[in-house]
Amino acid sequence: MAFITKDVVISQLFVALAIIIGALASKHLSPKIQNKMNKLEQLNLIEGNFSDEEAKEILMGIFLAKINFHEKKIFSSQIRFGKVDEIAINRIPKLKKETEKMLQIISEAKLNNKRLLITSQINISLVDE
Repeated sequence: MAFITKDVVISQLFVALAIIIGALASKHLSPKIQNKMNKLEQLNLIEGNFSDEEAKEILMGIFLAKINFHEKKIFSSQIRFGKVDEIAINRIPKLKKETEKMLQIISEAKLNNKRLLITSQINISLVDE
């Protein structure tokens, strides 16, 4: 019987997230996917019952990846266009606030010797530019 470690699950989550972000960023989706995405598509990213440490590792990875993404956008915009990306500038504090909230929830779970049931769904639809 094969066991899947949390490291394998986390790495698979990040691979899935990278594929989704890459597809959205590149705007080069195959016609089959484009036809399928005329409506809202839902992807399950996280679905499980986690210890406080597992939850923290998974969720911090996702939040830090998003913060890093926006920091790179800001830097890229400054280099390429000589101005900051206002959307990214505004998004980072919001993500940091959500990170703090998430850490408080995890701390509460740890203090009360509880596990965390986490589900995360990504909703994707195509929109005109």
